[in-house]
Amino acid sequence: MILTEVMTESDVAAAHQFFLDSISKQSSIESLAWVANGLKTINKKIPDDKAKLICESAKEAVKNTSEIQPIYWAAFAVQALENCQLPTFPSNHFDKYLSDKSNAKIVAYAVSSIGYLKVNVYDMEKMRSIVSALVKTSTSPNDLSMLLNTAPFLSGDLKFLTDCVNDLVSKADETDERYLRFDGGIGITASIVHGIYQLSAKTGNPVVLKKEQILKFANYLISRRRIYHPRVTSLIFSALHDMTDDKVANLPKNSVPLAILLEHKGSLDEVKSSIRFMVTDIFGHIVPTDRVIADKIVHTSSDEVVINSKPFSRISAKGNDIYELKFFDQKRKAGFYECFVSVGATNSKYMPIVQESVVIKVSREILISGLNLAVHESERFPLDGKTESMKINEKKLMQLSADDNQKLAVIFVISDKLTKESILVDQAYLQFEEQNTKFTIIVPVANDGNANVYKADIDFKQMAKDYEFTSGMYEISLIVGDDVIMNSVILKLALLNLQLPAVVEHARKSVLVATDYKMKPEILHSFRPPEKRPPKFISDIFSVAVVIPFFLLLCIWFYLGANIWAIPLSPVMIVFHAGLGGIFWLYYQFWIHLNMFETLKYLGILGTITFLSGISVLRKRADRIKKSGLKRVRNTSSEGRFFFLIGCSFLLFCKVVM
Repeated sequence: MILTEVMTESDVAAAHQFFLDSISKQSSIESLAWVANGLKTINKKIPDDKAKLICESAKEAVKNTSEIQPIYWAAFAVQALENCQLPTFPSNHFDKYLSDKSNAKIVAYAVSSIGYLKVNVYDMEKMRSIVSALVKTSTSPNDLSMLLNTAPFLSGDLKFLTDCVNDLVSKADETDERYLRFDGGIGITASIVHGIYQLSAKTGNPVVLKKEQILKFANYLISRRRIYHPRVTSLIFSALHDMTDDKVANLPKNSVPLAILLEHKGSLDEVKSSIRFMVTDIFGHIVPTDRVIADKIVHTSSDEVVINSKPFSRISAKGNDIYELKFFDQKRKAGFYECFVSVGATNSKYMPIVQESVVIKVSREILISGLNLAVHESERFPLDGKTESMKINEKKLMQLSADDNQKLAVIFVISDKLTKESILVDQAYLQFEEQNTKFTIIVPVANDGNANVYKADIDFKQMAKDYEFTSGMYEISLIVGDDVIMNSVILKLALLNLQLPAVVEHARKSVLVATDYKMKPEILHSFRPPEKRPPKFISDIFSVAVVIPFFLLLCIWFYLGANIWAIPLSPVMIVFHAGLGGIFWLYYQFWIHLNMFETLKYLGILGTITFLSGISVLRKRADRIKKSGLKRVRNTSSEGRFFFLIGCSFLLFCKVVM
């Protein structure tokens, strides 16, 4: 396990300059506090004039304030300065901030302010219990990071913070199997990592992070080292400093990650013939080692093991220990190699490096041999068997001419300049550039698998269709390139006068002419205009027409002699009138959200219940009239009135539906 990047001296210098540039009268006390602590972390002295400005800003921030934030930022800034003190605060000044109703941010500010200002007379048990309660109820990584950073100012049993760390780390997100981060980004991640190490320093217990987690957190923090913001930059350096300094926290054995810094990024050639690297910590400091071994070196293309268990030799250059292994020679193939390295550090706090893979690139110069090209009309390839190269004069190119019935044959061999062996490359092309329009066509040249010979037989009639060749004068160039080639080739070969009939010729303008960079007309979209609404009096007439049936129903009930006070109470009577009420409620629901089919379905159920209960009500009423000998007031029978009532209700429903 090794670091993918390290903090360099230039990174520290850039951060130093950024911090100094951030100090001004316009800066907030929060920004100045982070800058002061950032400069303290990277061990850079704050200029006297800038230190005075920060001190005056801190004192000004705490004047006549009833909020905890200015006090916290002022205290945070002053503790990073020399010869600067804030006014003293009585211990009960912070009581209003340390209550059950205060949120995590306010409590964290208050506890940290008490610690920075060294307010000794305070109920530590109460302060710890408040922080503990908030830790158990908080879910935000930001809140938990702030509470975690109160650890240096608490005492007693801090197991609740250790449990919080275990829960937090389990929720970290992993990326590319190399990085660990928390929701909220680099600022929250750096703050939590810093808090974890501060907790270890306070309790004396080892840091509760696994080796893989430490490495991935470090990789993530270093990868964001060029994000320049007072808070973020300060926290990144604080967290990384905590990871390397065993004076800050109780670092477990083998917990500080190392890096292998290859010279020339591992690229070897005739001049740079040895694998050379340094073993450093997070900040690029040289780490003493007792053994450095190349367990094996494998050629990635062929899986051939070229070296087994060979130690590196140690040399000193500019006061640094550099490890070297002679690797490049004439027999070594060009390409990429994996070097598996094992390193043992003399200090047990560093993680051992066991068979970690570093990539080595062996580059070579190439030669183009057997280069020939010819225009022909035969079915067979005319250049087979030719080994001598034609003479190429780039200042005075040879002239060729062709039409749609002819072909262009090209053949060449790419070989290693040292070994003279033929090799394969990733890129081999013929470039055709039209002289007037500068229009370029690239045609790949394939290897035929026979002794690594590259050849192409270009049929102009077919190529005119596939690549839109047009008649004109073309300059033909050979392009050869590869990752491991030191001298990529762009070789001008000839001028070709190509004549194509109009049948296969495609009209093409110059690239500059064909591309229109003028401003396009604005796209205007018009929405469909809203439909014209009817006049207001028509809407009023419709509303009245809807309400009339209801009043008509009431009038008919009154005409029929409906008397709600004379209704006898019985279950059947209640069901009947509840059914009638349900029908009216159904009408209302129909207006609100029901469609006609749903309304008819529910009406069928309610209508059946109302109909059956209504018949029973009418029978009971008829029996009561017979027994009492009452005379009917009107000629309309009770059954007729009932069915008339049902009919009116149905007509009302139909009117509503329509």
